Amino acid sequence: MNEAKHQPSRRDFVKKAAYVAPVILSLKATSALATHNSRPIRTRKDVEWDLKHWNTERELRLKKLYAERNGERRAELKAAFESAVAKVKELIAELKKFA
Repeated sequence: MNEAKHQPSRRDFVKKAAYVAPVILSLKATSALATHNSRPIRTRKDVEWDLKHWNTERELRLKKLYAERNGERRAELKAAFESAVAKVKELIAELKKFA
């Protein structure tokens, strides 16, 4: 009888294989699923950091945009001023002819 107890039967093997095979397959599948297109869990600190980062990024972009606009306006005003000064000089030159 002792020998019969120690020898596993075919039925026991099939039962164990029925439980083991899905476990092995699911372990492989979960690791494969976790590697592709899985998003990490975001904490509140992560979200707050992102908000702070993008707010500062937005402020920097606005400052750069305003600086570019102001530079363009300065260039336009400078060109307009120089053309006005040139016209005034022309008018003065013509007035000197009459005097």
